[in-house]
Amino acid sequence: MAEVSLKATTKAVYSPEDFENRLDNTGQIPLPLTQESWLLWRSSKVAAQQDTPERVHHRERIGGQTRFPAVLYQHYGQHLIVWLWARALDDSLEKHGENLGQGRATFRLSALAAAVNRSVSTVRRWLAGARDKGLIWRFHTTGDFCRLWYCSLERVAAPAGVSSLGSVAWIQVSDLNDLRIKATEVIAQGLQLQSFWSAKEAAKTVFKIKNPKIVPAEQLLRSPCENQARVVGRRGRFLYVTEGFLPYGAAQVTIGKVRGVCSRTVQRHLSDSYRLCPSPVRNSRSELNPCVKAQLAQRVPKTFPVERLKSSRLQCLREEGCRFVLGPGSRWFILRCCLYDLNCELSRMRFRRKELKGLQEKARTVEVATKESAVARWA
Repeated sequence: MAEVSLKATTKAVYSPEDFENRLDNTGQIPLPLTQESWLLWRSSKVAAQQDTPERVHHRERIGGQTRFPAVLYQHYGQHLIVWLWARALDDSLEKHGENLGQGRATFRLSALAAAVNRSVSTVRRWLAGARDKGLIWRFHTTGDFCRLWYCSLERVAAPAGVSSLGSVAWIQVSDLNDLRIKATEVIAQGLQLQSFWSAKEAAKTVFKIKNPKIVPAEQLLRSPCENQARVVGRRGRFLYVTEGFLPYGAAQVTIGKVRGVCSRTVQRHLSDSYRLCPSPVRNSRSELNPCVKAQLAQRVPKTFPVERLKSSRLQCLREEGCRFVLGPGSRWFILRCCLYDLNCELSRMRFRRKELKGLQEKARTVEVATKESAVARWA
């Protein structure tokens, strides 16, 4: 039987899809097709799968954001930038129009270097460091182009030794240049949100109300304070509240413990005098937004058992481990935590948190079983 080419069997112009439709399930060359046509289809198929500069530029344009677990920055440092960049520019963006997290990314080294204001040699060094720390499986570079395979969130969180993901927020690729400051912001807003819901649960017990209304920090800081319940007013950096206000917020010492830095560093990261002054080195802090914040000052009851407050002529003093300031109405106020309005888009990630917890419990079970078997073997 004579061989019949594809051009003789179809009315349309040659296309690789026509060959694909005529291939059997075994992957072998069908009899009606010629060897020359098969090789032509294979070469066009391989060329279609290769990344061209146009396709890479397209993914860099449409890829904009990814989820950032802030607790991982303490363990991985600047090498985490490579992992976040790869997750934001996943290869599934071009094919499916959305980020499906296929675990592979192709990008230009110069694009990442320009985004973080570093040199290409620094980016290459980060790639090697990310591979050694277990953030990526492997990577290949050809000129300015790089293709890497990155690890999943569960594999990245395991070496860090974190029991939970903590605060996770959506960040833009433009935020990678100031990732250390962004980590402080995400942790601060996450702790403040936890404190807010704890205060709301405490209000149910204190005021005997099923659904108590506690004003969020964003509303307290941006709206006129005189119209809010249990709020005296705002003067300078203090937000004065009454005795019935349930204080909440994030202490700088607590933020520093989670972040892995001292409280002074947290104070600098969340102060406008530092954030709004771009550094001449690598142009860092040039795209940071102002940090709207205020420190809570709660009014002391008249029956407060500190006699020194009544006779003191100072405007601020420290007594019994607490700080007091003289506020409106010549009344003393005790200083509480700070409230921040950082505009971070937090992500719940309930499924991933549950999956990570299950993997950690499974790992602990295997570890205990291994130890018991070792003891029984040597007994």
